[in-house]
Amino acid sequence: MISEKDQDAVLNRYRLGNALLFTPESEFLALLMGQLKIQGKRGVVLWALECAEEACSRFEQIAGNQPVPRDTVSLCRSWARGKVTMITARPAILACHALAKDLQDAECIALVHAVAQACSTVHAKDHARAFPLYRLTAMMHQGEGAASWDMVESMVEYMQERLEFWRLHADDANLSWSDSLATSDPVTGTRGRA
Repeated sequence: MISEKDQDAVLNRYRLGNALLFTPESEFLALLMGQLKIQGKRGVVLWALECAEEACSRFEQIAGNQPVPRDTVSLCRSWARGKVTMITARPAILACHALAKDLQDAECIALVHAVAQACSTVHAKDHARAFPLYRLTAMMHQGEGAASWDMVESMVEYMQERLEFWRLHADDANLSWSDSLATSDPVTGTRGRA
């Protein structure tokens, strides 16, 4: 449950016009942030890209046929599988972030940043920690600051459930991986495992 303290902090950031309304230090995000920290990189990448697809769907409901976010996710899936390199994927991620400058809707802006952060997880696992912050910020803007706290809690529970799923099943996916992900330890995410 989201404490009154966390709710007040989010609403204060909303009133101030902050780009991010949630922080990794929010009490109700502690479990998710902890799980992201200890989970192996392959599972986190699969989780982040799955969550990015959900964010793309919401973005498309609002913005229509704007291909940049979904194309970025697709390209980063290829990057994770070793079919393209970071040199190819990085400009797409930066274009996704840059798209935010052309948007007026605060929800859409937060969604494209969420997608770009999720996609950046292929490069560095720590980017995954930014995804929930942007995705939950988008939810708050969905109702112009009036998003139901129940909706926010449900989204966090969904993210935790999917992260646990990928913790258990990342290696069941039978995917080919990029060299950096193929040598990543499935539990800790550190490199060096053959």
